[in-house]
Amino acid sequence: MNLRLSRKMGNMIINISLLIISLILFFTGIIKVINLFVNDFGFGNFTTLLTPLHDWSGILLTIVSSIHLIMHRKWFVAMSKQIFHSKKFSKKEWNYLIDLGMLISLILVSITGIIKLPLLAANQELIYEYSIFLMTLHDWSGFLLIALSLTHIILHRKWLSKKLKIAFEIRAVQLTSVISLLIIIFALISVPILNSAPLPADDSYNSQTTITFESLGKLNFNPNDIETVRPDLFKENHFSVYDILHHLNQTDELALKAHFEASMNTYLIDEINGISHWWYEAYYQGGWWEDNVFRMDHYPYKEGMTIRFFTRDPSVLERIYNTWREEIQRLKQNDGEIIIPRVRISSPTNDLDFYNVSVSPHNLRTDFLQRNVLTAIDIILSLADRRLISYDLTWYDKIGNAEINSYYIEKINEDEAYGGCGFVYETGDEDFPFFQGNHIHIPSDLRIINSPEYSRWLWICL
Repeated sequence: MNLRLSRKMGNMIINISLLIISLILFFTGIIKVINLFVNDFGFGNFTTLLTPLHDWSGILLTIVSSIHLIMHRKWFVAMSKQIFHSKKFSKKEWNYLIDLGMLISLILVSITGIIKLPLLAANQELIYEYSIFLMTLHDWSGFLLIALSLTHIILHRKWLSKKLKIAFEIRAVQLTSVISLLIIIFALISVPILNSAPLPADDSYNSQTTITFESLGKLNFNPNDIETVRPDLFKENHFSVYDILHHLNQTDELALKAHFEASMNTYLIDEINGISHWWYEAYYQGGWWEDNVFRMDHYPYKEGMTIRFFTRDPSVLERIYNTWREEIQRLKQNDGEIIIPRVRISSPTNDLDFYNVSVSPHNLRTDFLQRNVLTAIDIILSLADRRLISYDLTWYDKIGNAEINSYYIEKINEDEAYGGCGFVYETGDEDFPFFQGNHIHIPSDLRIINSPEYSRWLWICL
C-alpha cells in the first residue's frame, strides 16, 4: 500500500512540476517573442534575464518530461498498438493523439533549444546555416506544445482536481516540501543571473578588478593605473589584456618575462613566475568563456570583463603563432596594405563572396584607438566605399544590462537586423574557423586586424 501511495505521490509531483515549469516557459517565451518586435515593452532590464531563465526551464522541462514518459511508458505502448486497430475514435484515442503531439513538440523544442544554446560551440556552423529555420521551428513547436498541454489539462481537469485533493489530504507536507525544493533549486541556479546588475555609467574604471591564474590564484588590479605598451594601437586611458600582465609585473604582483616579436606584431609571454606556455580567455559583460586565437596585446580591456590565464600545449600555441606570422608575411607582400583574400556575407537575401578586398581605415573609434588602426568593421565600410554593398550602422550604449558602447552593422543591402536576428562576424585564419578561435565577441569596431586570411559576416537568429 505504501508503495502504491509513493508511486501516486511521485506521479503527482511530476505532474505539478510539469505545470509549474510549463508556466515559466510559457510566460518567458511569450515575453521574449513580444520583445523581439516591440522595443521598451515595459519590462526594463528584466528582459535580459529571460533567455537564461527560459533556457534553464527548458532543460528542466525536458528532464521532468522524460521521467513522466518513462513512468507511463506501458500505457503509451499499449495505446500505440491499440490505435491502429480502432474503428472509431474515443476519448482514449484523442488523449493518445494529444500526448503524441506533445511528445513530438517536446522533442522538436528540446533539440532546437539545445542547438541554440550559446555554449555549444560545436553547433555554431549549424546555427549560422539554419538559424532562421531553427528559431521558427523552436517557437512554433513551443506554441503547439503549450496549446496541447492546456488541452491535456482541460481534458483531465476532473482527474487532476481529484488527485490534488487526495494528495494534499494524504501528504500535503511532503508534496509541498518537494515542490518548494524544486523551486529553490531553480532559484539558486538563477541567482547569478539575477545578480548581474548594470555597471555604473561614468568615464572611469572600477577601482579594482580581479583576474585568475591557473595554479597562481587571483590577483587584483586598478584599471585606472594601467598604461598601454601599445601606444601605436590604443589611445590614452585604454589598454589591452596584455597590459594588465605588464602592470602586475611592474607592481611586483607577478614576475613576467616577455618580448615583442616583430614577425607577429605582438608581445609573447616567455614566463610568468617561472612557468612557460601561457594563454588566456576573456569575455565582456554578458558573455561566456570562448576559445580565441587573438593577440593578447590587441584584445581591448572593457569595464566588467572577465579574464583568466592558463597554460596550453606548446604545439597549440605554435599553431596560433604560425597564423600570426602568415598575416605579417601577407602584409609585407602587399606593401603594408591589408588585402583580405576572401570576404563572405551570408544573409536571407545575400550570399556574396568578394576576393582580394583592400581595407582602408575609417577611424570610427578614435576615442579608443589611434587613427588609422584598422578594425573588422572597416572591412564592411571598405566594400561599401567601392559600391559593392550598402550598410547601416547603429550605436549601442547597452544591450540589456551589458555595457556595449560600440557600433554594430545593422543592415547590409536589403537585410536589416530585427528582434533576435542580425549580423555577426568572424575574421582570422582558416585554421581556426567559428568557435575554434576566430569567432569571439569583440565588437567589430574595436577588433584590430593585421592581415586576416578571411572575414565572414553571417545572419543569425537567437
